[in-house]
Amino acid sequence: MEIRFATGNPHKVEEFQEELEGESISIKQLEVDIDEIDSPDVEEVAERKVVDSYMVSGVEEPVMVEDTGLYVESLNGFPGAMSSFFFDRCGNEGLLKLLEEKEDRKAYFKTAIAIYYPERDEVETFTGVCEGRISEEVRGEEGFGYDPVFIPEDHEKTFAEDKEYKMKVSHRKKAIEKMRKEL
Repeated sequence: MEIRFATGNPHKVEEFQEELEGESISIKQLEVDIDEIDSPDVEEVAERKVVDSYMVSGVEEPVMVEDTGLYVESLNGFPGAMSSFFFDRCGNEGLLKLLEEKEDRKAYFKTAIAIYYPERDEVETFTGVCEGRISEEVRGEEGFGYDPVFIPEDHEKTFAEDKEYKMKVSHRKKAIEKMRKEL
């Protein structure tokens, strides 16, 4: 089965390809330009984006979209579904600045993978969550996005310091596992 992955982030494509290695699922990047809806819910964002991506793409294969949010408890869930927007403007340093005076650094990543199947005009969504906390400084060279500041539960290293561990416990891994079972 070939699935077109609508994303501008080649790192996400690589992670999916690594996770699905050995499966009969082929992931190919699809770059489309669409507007993102304003919602705090990554599932709602992914479901809307996948249909819009398919409509503007002109492809015939199923289309997949993945949306991830970093939800920080002491910031009332911010940046949430706006994580990419916030990261592009403020980066990890901006997040750490917002948390300077906060003792509670609990956070979680939530991923929603939505696949649109054109032959049956249907969207299927798979989610995964990874609990953890935000570090007090940027640490590590691996990964991308918030990986250098996110420490998963029951671990002392950030995702950027321990990519192998990230690949075992991440929000994306959990969502991909659900997707793999269904496909």
